Formats: sequence, C-alpha cells, structure tokens
Amino acid sequence: MMQIKGMSGSASFDAGFLTFSFTEAEAKLKRNAEVTIPLEAITTIEYTAKKLLKGDRLRIRAEDVDYANDATYDPCTFVFGLESGAEFLRSLQTAINIATTQAVAGDAEVPGSLAAVSKPVVVQVGLSAAAEKAARRGKLINSFKSYTLYEKRIISSAKSWPTLGAQASVDVGASTSRISLTRVAVGGVVAGGLGAVVGGSSRRNTTKCFLTLSTSVGTVVIPYNPASETKARKFAAQVNAAGRVL
Repeated sequence: MMQIKGMSGSASFDAGFLTFSFTEAEAKLKRNAEVTIPLEAITTIEYTAKKLLKGDRLRIRAEDVDYANDATYDPCTFVFGLESGAEFLRSLQTAINIATTQAVAGDAEVPGSLAAVSKPVVVQVGLSAAAEKAARRGKLINSFKSYTLYEKRIISSAKSWPTLGAQASVDVGASTSRISLTRVAVGGVVAGGLGAVVGGSSRRNTTKCFLTLSTSVGTVVIPYNPASETKARKFAAQVNAAGRVL
C-alpha cells in the first residue's frame, strides 16, 4: 500500500483501490469525506505540477464514478502538498498497468521528471483491457469501504464473489458472536455455508456495526463505523436488488 498526505488530505492505493480521504474543509466542498475508486475502473489520469503555493494536482476519471468539472468541488481531484505527487503517480500507473500515454502538449510520452511539467499530463488507460474487465463484471453500481458492487461481481482487492443470489444485511449493536466471526472472516469466506457463525457469546455491544454479505460461495462480514450506517444500508439494499435482478 502506498500513501501520501497533501493539502486535500491523504491519498492511498493498494492492489485494488485508490482512496482519497479529505480534510474536513475539503469534504464540505466536495460533499464527500472519502472516495474509493477501483483501479481497474480508471480510464484517465490528469496530473498537473505545482504552481506557486499550490501543490501538484491529480484528477481521476473512472467508469461510472461521479465527478465535477470544477476541480474545487470534484471528489475525484486531489491536491498534494509540499511533497511532489510524481512518485505517487508513477506508482499508480504501474499498479493499474497503463498501456498508452498521451500528453496534452502533444503526442510525447509522460516525461520522467513530472515535477518540471507546467501543463497537465493526461494518461489514458488501455481501453481494450478495461473493456474486457467491464464485460466480466458488468456495470458499476456502488462501493462501500473496499468492497465494490458490480452487476455481475462483488470485488474487494484480489477477491471477488458472484452478485447473482447475493444478500446483505446490516447489524447495529451486533452480538460478540459476530465479532468472533469478524476475526476469522473479514475479507474472506466463512466455512460452513451461508450465515455460518464461529464461536462467541450472545452478548451485545452497541458500538459494533457490521454489514454481512452472503453469496453462493460463502459469507463475508464487514465492520464499519456507526457514522457510516446510512452508506452501509444503501449498499446492502443495492446488493439485495442486484442479487434478485440477475
């Protein structure tokens, strides 16, 4: 995982997702405290080197991800700080296996020293590979934490589950039996089929919130902060709807 802090907050990515976590002030402007974008959904990256007191700027465009034309209000735009974002960009390019590049100033490739670039550099992701992946997973519906719901697949990093027949539920103040299950199964599949619960007692802890995702190949339990309950319930409802539609 790579992470960098900047004027907008912090930017990070792992094997499957790019995440922008905004400061309180930025979150109010962008109406999002955090944005998670699947790397495989990214189609365009625009990078602008720092000007005067402003840091480098990174703008992302991805399949079925909302954005704003004005960078100030765009949840897919991140401004770095004193530290250049060039290394972050190069690592991001490697992570999503970019096939082609195109510079705004012409057909030149992205230069090795991006810190010296005064015009935005646009990196176009190889569309053939993206189209192939899109066909396998279907249309992007929504994401919650590191889990992304598509019409045909539910994906988290290197793991994926079929959307067909999937069901989701939200538990607020879940019992400690659910906590035991979390230790075993967060991000993975629980042995014993759908709804399996491993160990624990029946005591309840009102500070614990979980979204349970049941698929034809197993169950995943996703812990979340109580402040994210609205997003969790929306995601669960969308999983249930998509699981029935297919």
